[in-house]
Amino acid sequence: MNDASEVLAVIFDCLHRSFTRGSSVSDSESVESKCMGSWDCAASSCIAHSLFGMNIFEQMNCYHCNLESRHLKYTSFFQNINANALRTMKVSLGFS
Repeated sequence: MNDASEVLAVIFDCLHRSFTRGSSVSDSESVESKCMGSWDCAASSCIAHSLFGMNIFEQMNCYHCNLESRHLKYTSFFQNINANALRTMKVSLGFS
């Protein structure tokens, strides 16, 4: 049996397909030319991506040697964030 997140992902996929069917939508170009991947949908009429999607630009930088990982960009409907890590960051930045 599917859990709620899998069912929601299928609903978002159906919404995406219904709003982009028949259109010739290509992936949007980013200003970062060295990025791997692309935003999943560039259609402004796609309710699934415009209302529920979150465009993620991901890279890692080493502060010791200034080495950068490859840059990834994608659209995510779900973002898991560790609540304890947020609390620790809040304290370390001096927010009360």
